[in-house]
Amino acid sequence: MKKTWNRILIIFSIIIVIEAVAGVILLLPHYRFHKIYNDINKGKYESVKNDFVHLRESDKEKLMAELDGYASELCTEYIEGKKTYYEVAASFDAIGCLDNTKELTEKYMKDINNYEYMTQIDNVYKAEVKFDSKESFEAKKNVASVMNRLNSEDRDQRLIEMMNSKYISYLEEEISEEEIGKFFPIVSEFALGDAEDYIKIVLNNVASVEAYRKLYSEAVELNKNNKCITVLEICNSVELDPNDTLYKQKFEELYNSAYTCGKLYYSEILNKEVVSGNNETVLKMLDEIVKYYGDDFDYSKYKLAMADKWQERYLDLLKNPDEEIKKNLGTDEESIYKEIVSQYDSYKPNGLALYDVDSDGVPELFLKNIDNEDSICFIFTVKEDELCFLGCHNIMNLCDDGYLITRPLYSGNDDSICILNKLDSNTYVQDSMCESKDDQYYVNGSQTNDVDYLKTKSSIMDHSNGKRVSDLKMQPYEDAENCVLSYK
Repeated sequence: MKKTWNRILIIFSIIIVIEAVAGVILLLPHYRFHKIYNDINKGKYESVKNDFVHLRESDKEKLMAELDGYASELCTEYIEGKKTYYEVAASFDAIGCLDNTKELTEKYMKDINNYEYMTQIDNVYKAEVKFDSKESFEAKKNVASVMNRLNSEDRDQRLIEMMNSKYISYLEEEISEEEIGKFFPIVSEFALGDAEDYIKIVLNNVASVEAYRKLYSEAVELNKNNKCITVLEICNSVELDPNDTLYKQKFEELYNSAYTCGKLYYSEILNKEVVSGNNETVLKMLDEIVKYYGDDFDYSKYKLAMADKWQERYLDLLKNPDEEIKKNLGTDEESIYKEIVSQYDSYKPNGLALYDVDSDGVPELFLKNIDNEDSICFIFTVKEDELCFLGCHNIMNLCDDGYLITRPLYSGNDDSICILNKLDSNTYVQDSMCESKDDQYYVNGSQTNDVDYLKTKSSIMDHSNGKRVSDLKMQPYEDAENCVLSYK
């Protein structure tokens, strides 16, 4: 019985040993697989190398497939401050002992070195902002150490990235002009090639931004003082950095404020100027207002408010001057104007001037082709608030006493015939005429001697004020409204 019991114990012991060995055999690959990750994490180069050799082929393939993701996690832990640079570098050194991992380790170590380089330069910047010379010195030593791990092109690119980042922070007013200004001397210590050139670009950009920020402050004050058009002009002309969304919004809001306030302010000012009879001031203001308000302003309201009856009549005529002229010329074949009617395009006026020929306070309207100095004038006036046509005239000299000195209608600039016309009621009638031709002299159609001729011509010219049509400030039709409304 005792022997039987011993045999049973031996058998059980053998079974337990077999199971233990089997467990070890089964669990050993899993242990080695997890141990290799633990050794990589601790930077144990030799252990990783030995463990990898003993892995099953399937585990080797699995490890290699997972390495990229694991390397990325190592970088994240470094960026989050969970691992130091040296701990991460040791881990990648351990990964590097495995076959076909050179490209992977170089890729991630380059990222880490780039990040470390930028971090240490930023540490220098932070120390400079705090005026901490000791901390700045230590950070610069660290920068010098990291520089050896990067080529000059990579270093320059990182500096450019950092300048861009600082510039965006400056645009968003997270840092001041003074604070970003402290960054560039630091960068210039380490910059080469492209980064050196980029410093100048960013500095110029900062100068431009400061200029329009100052301009914005000035525009805000102008807006407070109701210089709304000036503010609108500034907002329209300012050139902003496309990345400066903050000041783009500020200028847009300022523009909208000036636009809205300006409509109310300029309406009040125009009303006062109209009441005061300052028509020229009103017209100048309206010329400026139309540039910025377009159709969003009631211009006619002020123009009509400052117009006298004679101005209203002239403005109505000038809406379609050719129609009014042709209506007054008539179509009678016996009319003295028949040549003008038949060849109207040759005489068609395109300009105007105002001149008070009888000093009654209502200027006459002279219409003329301003491209032809010898062209005739079509003259209108307003009597008792009604428009009157004073005829077509080939004017020699102007007068101030209701007279007009002319030549024959179709004689061009021939001054050998001089006609004095008197304004009688609503038309000009011939008062006297003298002519000199081939040593022959005529007065009012009758031949006479030179003494009578000169006496008559002298009496005619006594009415002249010495001005000719060319002395009038003829304006093109485009400026008709201003010409009429600004007359004094």
